[in-house]
Amino acid sequence: MWFQAAKDCRLFYQPTGLDTSKPVVIFLNGTAQTTLSWVLTARRQNEVFATLLYDARCQGYSDIGSEPITLDRHIQDLCGLMNFLDIPTAHLVGLSHGSHVALGLTDRHPKRVNSLILCSIGANNRAKIQTRISNWISLLSRQGLKGFARHLTADVLGPDYLDQNADLLDQMHHALVKRNRKEALLTHLNAMRKYPPAEQLAASVSHPCLVLSGENDRLIPPAAAASLAAHCRGRHQLIAGAGHSLPIEAPELFDKAILNFLQSL
Repeated sequence: MWFQAAKDCRLFYQPTGLDTSKPVVIFLNGTAQTTLSWVLTARRQNEVFATLLYDARCQGYSDIGSEPITLDRHIQDLCGLMNFLDIPTAHLVGLSHGSHVALGLTDRHPKRVNSLILCSIGANNRAKIQTRISNWISLLSRQGLKGFARHLTADVLGPDYLDQNADLLDQMHHALVKRNRKEALLTHLNAMRKYPPAEQLAASVSHPCLVLSGENDRLIPPAAAASLAAHCRGRHQLIAGAGHSLPIEAPELFDKAILNFLQSL
């Protein structure tokens, strides 16, 4: 399904169980993710919650549009989609980039948010992330999507998962190439360099908040995730043995953590 966010920009969305008589949970993609990354997780929540998946600008099926991509642009798009679907408030589950969008919406429009589950994001970690983004941009520019996919999986998947699924790596690389566009991904990554730090956005958060992180995350050390939880006055939960891509690497623990947190509210 499509939402016309601007004259030249359609956003793809997927209501996997959008019964708005239930509390609504919106899942927000990480870099190089699409709605496909969330389908199984969302379906497992549908008995209790209504769920919504969408591709932000530059992701999946959604357009880039002619406007500059900024965090505020993503926030406006999400608010517009919520208005279009008559969703006054929602619980937000974000992974990495999606967590940044969730924090941004909460900072700018706190009354639209019921709670936050922030995955694979941390405080006081800006320099390390900026360096990695610059490396990804260079790799994507020089080696294209295939070279970028090989390096991205090594960065975002934990060593345990990579060892246990070595025979599936070619399929993962192929899926990343198939689901992404070089121009859109470059636009997305360049925009991320200008996002405000997570801890700056977290300063205004007073909502119930859970920060999930992987023990073996190469991008977000556990201490950085715990620090962000403290900034949000929330709770940090570490998932043992996992890297950056929690829904892929530890789906049962990830889903249980989400459901337990939301039901506790």
